[in-house]
Parts: sequence; structure tokens; C-alpha cells
Amino acid sequence: MQVLTTEVLFYQNLKGRCNDKTLAIDPNYSDALNGKAFALAELGRNEEALPIIEKALETDSNNEYYLSTAAFIMYNLKRYNEAKNYYNKALDINPNLKDTLLESELKAFNLVMG
Repeated sequence: MQVLTTEVLFYQNLKGRCNDKTLAIDPNYSDALNGKAFALAELGRNEEALPIIEKALETDSNNEYYLSTAAFIMYNLKRYNEAKNYYNKALDINPNLKDTLLESELKAFNLVMG
């Protein structure tokens, strides 16, 4: 079980609120959808994050960041084959994707991709 520090929880809450404000203005703004989905995933709210990242991917299915967020969510949901498919799609777009991942994402990436 991941233990989140107070600072991380504060940041994720702030990030989520900022994305909520943006989405109130434009509910289809894919960067905000991705940010909200990732923040929810970091907080362990993956079931809630999944339809949000799916909506972002409907807007731009070739965005490496959205794909890696989807992979991270799938990993958290123990849907490892789907996570691997999303990571492979992201790697096709950016072979250096691994260099852009945050620590929690990197752990998931390494476990899924071997």
C-alpha cells in the first residue's frame, strides 16, 4: 500500500481543484482531464480516474502523456495487459517516455514492461 505524505496529498488536492475549475469552463479540455485522472490515480481513486482518462483519449488518442496515464491507471487496477498495451503505444510515439515519468509511474512502467 502506498503511503502518501501530507505534501503529496496537498499537491494532488490542489492539482485536482485546478483541473476541476478548468473543466467547469471547458469539460472537454483534454490536458485538464489527464491531470485530473492522474491526480485521482495517485490518490488511489482509479475507478473514478478511468472514465476521465478515456475521455481525454477520445480527444487525442496519440498523446503519449494520456497513454501513460491510462497505463498507470490500468496498472493500479491490476489490468497489466492493458497497461502494457498503453505503454507500448506511448513508446511508439516517444521512445524516451521512461525519462518523462514520475517515480510512481516509473515503478509501474518497470513492473509492467520488465
